[in-house]
Amino acid sequence: MDLLKSISTFQLVVEYKSFSGAAQAMNLVPSAVSRQVSELEKWLGVRLLQRTTRSIGLTSEGRSYLAQMALISQSVAELKGAIPSSTELKGDLRITAPLILGKYVLPSVLSEFSNQHPEVNLSLFLTNRNVNLAEEGYDLALRVGNLPDSGLIARTLGEYRIKTLASPSYLERYGVILTPQELKDHRCLINNARHTPRRWLYQIDDNPIQVKVDGDIESNDSECLLEFCLQGQGIIQLPTFQVRHLIEKGELVELIPEYSAPPQQVSLLFTSNKLMGPVQRALIDFLVGFFHKNPVARGN
Repeated sequence: MDLLKSISTFQLVVEYKSFSGAAQAMNLVPSAVSRQVSELEKWLGVRLLQRTTRSIGLTSEGRSYLAQMALISQSVAELKGAIPSSTELKGDLRITAPLILGKYVLPSVLSEFSNQHPEVNLSLFLTNRNVNLAEEGYDLALRVGNLPDSGLIARTLGEYRIKTLASPSYLERYGVILTPQELKDHRCLINNARHTPRRWLYQIDDNPIQVKVDGDIESNDSECLLEFCLQGQGIIQLPTFQVRHLIEKGELVELIPEYSAPPQQVSLLFTSNKLMGPVQRALIDFLVGFFHKNPVARGN
């Protein structure tokens, strides 16, 4: 078995989310791609992918090994001279990302990259709309949630958890809730930037459910809604990384933790592997490695 080739094949299967997509990119038949991944699994002694007739997904072991393989690929590329050393890496990168990641996650992540590559100029555009990379001149995009079929190449960075929260003053006034269904009888703070702002998702016995919620306060900005929540105006859903410090200080209380909301996937999108410059490739490899190594970056 050619280990490096098998690793590269596995990474492409994850990027394209299918054996056929990876096979087309490699000019191979899908059975050959599947065989290489199976040989890699046999060599590692773990199952990397969950295969169904309709889709494939990473196992927990697969997510762990994918992070390590990204570091291996970066090291091999450096040996081949594909990525210059940090003192030689120069250029401009335009990145777009959702507001929530740009405010709470990316500054620390990109600061470390900038320290390693001080001659790379970073331009970060924060917006909750899906930017057209080619038409608007961006090199990379970070996206949250399920990805539409856009023709872009995607790399999974990780996921973050969503918590349901209220202030102590709200709970003293209106009482606690024990199940998601009880939310319909409470004042909820509505984030109308979401696709379904008045339907909150939960998992009960591993089955996803939607709970219809309502409230008299809504906004397209999570920080604005967070302030309303702290003032006792309602119940809110927010990412862990945004509210962890407030929970630790007792300013917010997590509700129904046993009914977890489905985690939100964070993905990195770009247009092509083939014509990618060394600066863009270096940031992609850095982000993949950083998110998989750092729980805070993933928002867990």
